[in-house]
Amino acid sequence: MAHMANKEDKEVLEILELCKSLDEKSYIIYNGFSTLFKNERSAPFWDEMATYKHDHIKSWDTLIELSKLNIIPQIYENPNEVKKNLINIRERIEDLLPESININDDRAFIIACRLEFYLIHPALESLMGYIKNIPFEGLAMLSYEKHIDDFFNGIESFSHYSPELQLLSEVIKVLWQKNKHLAKQSSNDTLTGIFNRRGFVNAITPLTMSAMARRQKTGIMMLDVDNFKNINDLFGHSYGDRVLMFIADIIRKSIRTFDVVARYGGDEFVVFISPCEEELIYDMADNIRQTINSTSEKGKKVTISIGVECRKVEDSPRIHIDDSIKVADKYLYVAKNNGKNKVISINHLPK
Repeated sequence: MAHMANKEDKEVLEILELCKSLDEKSYIIYNGFSTLFKNERSAPFWDEMATYKHDHIKSWDTLIELSKLNIIPQIYENPNEVKKNLINIRERIEDLLPESININDDRAFIIACRLEFYLIHPALESLMGYIKNIPFEGLAMLSYEKHIDDFFNGIESFSHYSPELQLLSEVIKVLWQKNKHLAKQSSNDTLTGIFNRRGFVNAITPLTMSAMARRQKTGIMMLDVDNFKNINDLFGHSYGDRVLMFIADIIRKSIRTFDVVARYGGDEFVVFISPCEEELIYDMADNIRQTINSTSEKGKKVTISIGVECRKVEDSPRIHIDDSIKVADKYLYVAKNNGKNKVISINHLPK
């Protein structure tokens, strides 16, 4: 049965199409400079920038097709605001088009800096951070950071042209670093430093695609601190925060480097395991439970309950992830209702 696009799917597609339009207009500018300055010392730089934009356009085409297959998730909390920002960027780039005709090299570099200044935006940085983990061929967007590095290196080699050019280059560098930091903040839990729920889903969606292509199983652990309300009531919220940081640290140290952990909300954590087998994820979960059970935080005992699910990827990544989390969460509540401090899976249900 054909997939019926919902509102979220349409918003993702609209955002990707807007991103493609930004690179299409950027390509027109850089390709124009490549032709205009083909006999100048700057010619290789303009050729390189035009090639990057051409590759980016092809990558957006790939992502748009993946979006139509319901593979690309909505990574933004406020997609309408993102669309407004992208439309505003597009209008600013359109204003540069008439300015980029019949100019000298010096002016071309100023326009290029303004162009990249518009494109370095937190919304785009968040999207690039997600894209680079997608295991599909044809995504030259993986070269996005290299494009920015090569742009800065090229600008620096020509910065003697004018103080204005040097200043613009330095401003863009600072802005890019700040936007990378903002993009990371939007995906991470401020207390524990691990992913938040949105960052977790964005990180594991491409890993789920990879597991689907390899016909592998993926696993989900849902972990919840036992009696956490009592901990807060008895010892205060600052101690409760320390407990959450303590548990996040144990989970992080107990899983493999390529597995993913996040704070799912409140006192609940989630771990994605890939590749996964049922006994493997159960043993990993029980090791986490035992480590927490045998370790006290500031002299006070803390325990945790865990539900685990392991299955082959047979649906779209979004459906697979949602279903796996629901099943693991169901097993978590079985553990809670059967004495707590337990790990429950389909093969380890109470008699």
